[in-house]
Amino acid sequence: MANGINAHRVLKGTASKNGFLDRIDAPESVEDGLRAARDRIRSALRDAARSWQQFVKREELLEKAVAGGVMPSFSPKFRMQGSFAYRTLNDPPQKPPQQLDLDDGMFLPVSFFQANGGLHPAIASRGLFLLVERALQPLCDDQGWELDRSKPSCVRVKLALRTHAHIDIALYSIPDEQFVQLSESVLAKHAQDERIRLSGMLDLDEEVYRAIASEQILLAHREENWKPSDPRKLEVWFESAIKRHGYVARRVSRYLKAWRDFQWPSCGLSSITLMSCVVATLDALGKSVQDERDDLTLEVVARELSNQLRRPIENPVVKGQYLDDTWTDEMRRDFCSRASLLASACSSALRASRTAEDVLAAYRSVLGPRVPADTALVSIEEEVPTRTEISSAPAVLTSGLLRERGQETTTRQPVQKAGDRRYA
Repeated sequence: MANGINAHRVLKGTASKNGFLDRIDAPESVEDGLRAARDRIRSALRDAARSWQQFVKREELLEKAVAGGVMPSFSPKFRMQGSFAYRTLNDPPQKPPQQLDLDDGMFLPVSFFQANGGLHPAIASRGLFLLVERALQPLCDDQGWELDRSKPSCVRVKLALRTHAHIDIALYSIPDEQFVQLSESVLAKHAQDERIRLSGMLDLDEEVYRAIASEQILLAHREENWKPSDPRKLEVWFESAIKRHGYVARRVSRYLKAWRDFQWPSCGLSSITLMSCVVATLDALGKSVQDERDDLTLEVVARELSNQLRRPIENPVVKGQYLDDTWTDEMRRDFCSRASLLASACSSALRASRTAEDVLAAYRSVLGPRVPADTALVSIEEEVPTRTEISSAPAVLTSGLLRERGQETTTRQPVQKAGDRRYA
């Protein structure tokens, strides 16, 4: 006979008690402040696009091939990206140096011209960076923000020191002719919908955004001019993972991000790397994933993580690119070592603990003090196995599952689609 430990509520919480997930949320006031800052930035950039001559010269903004042509008016559209869009935003535990990060994309519908066998934006990428930075400088001066020009593929605005947050604005160009056609089609389709009409005027409408050809979305780069870069691919990939596995995919990704941020003040283990490892493990588990046992899911994800970090990690949306290509051997050893400690702690919490205090101590040793110290969130029951215990872990979560799941013949519980408390 063995103790059956359920620590799901320690991680996810309940309707009346905060779990780890609630305690890694950014305060709503901080999120609201980030959105307000984003909106001020967007407004400044819309105004600058209408009166660009106040910020840049014609020869700075236009490519030489079209410098003599008529300068069209242009109106930027915006689209949220990154952890805000995926709803994986955590409040970092070590501030500073860690910061909250809001990623926003500015999409500029502009004319394209034919050159060297391909289409190129009439706007020079370096000119667009100048326009954006010169337009934002007065706003930054007024708000006490800092403009950071060091990032090669975005403009970063560091907000007031007390907020420990920054906003990255990635600059994209899309063909204006195609954009206008798509926008008109959507607006005609939803002619009576005031919300659609307004979003089409201000932000990049969802239908238009999804319909733009991938090869026609170009990202401005300070050294490399314009680069093909479709930010939708990562968003669609993660949305698909959530459809397959439920919101547990998002929650476990957030647990791993919180683990990383507690372990390292600054770290080369990117969020997309952790998300990719989570999704790969859940894909291998298939329908065995239980929406109401985050503790078991985190245990098996952590167990696989160390093995995954030892191998090359392919970018899930960009073929031929690897997420670990900048790691040194020392970094990889450190990542793998701490991932092994995470797996050991998760296993110890569920397999070796005698008391609720033991469970909480095991989690807090790797996830930090934001794991609640509330023993009422831990359930410990006596369970009698139906056959001789070969392993203390449930069969669905034994390490052999990822290699033997093809032999599975029994029907497993389907994924439950209940939403998270904060993100329904």
